[in-house]
Amino acid sequence: MKLKLIIVVLLLTLTMIACGADDEKRVTGNEIDENTVIEDSMSEEELSEIALAVLEANLVYSETEDIDNYLNTLTSDQNIPSVIEGLEELFDTFDIEYELMDIEILSISPEEAVIQTEQKTVATYISDGYLFNHNIAIVTHTLINEDGNYRIRWTELDSDSVVSIDEYGNPIE
Repeated sequence: MKLKLIIVVLLLTLTMIACGADDEKRVTGNEIDENTVIEDSMSEEELSEIALAVLEANLVYSETEDIDNYLNTLTSDQNIPSVIEGLEELFDTFDIEYELMDIEILSISPEEAVIQTEQKTVATYISDGYLFNHNIAIVTHTLINEDGNYRIRWTELDSDSVVSIDEYGNPIE
């Protein structure tokens, strides 16, 4: 069943983060975060909140360049030297801000969540000699249940959806 949810709580949480909320505790109004344990008896709404908390935490950890916690939002098979080196290079080269503009739950179960987002990505710092394509794009995330927690397994960018923008978020024609 295709379930579309626009979670107001997520928007409020993102606003709290942008306004300086404590990064050590990213919690929605229901005390759900990226480490909330998934139970088979949970409703689609509860599962959706948990999956969205994982996506939100992933973006926060990327923005704050917290490699250990960022890796904790991914499946364990991605915690390998090449991924860590890639993240270190990315974080040394750019400071990036992300904004989830739209969210659609494509499917949700205790085993897997597939979520499509429209996401704005803007670099606030770019190292000398590098270029960055600020953009808005549609991204599909597949999360799987790993040891009782949702973790991001795949992220797929819809390359046809990419709209280049300037650093202020205005489309470049």
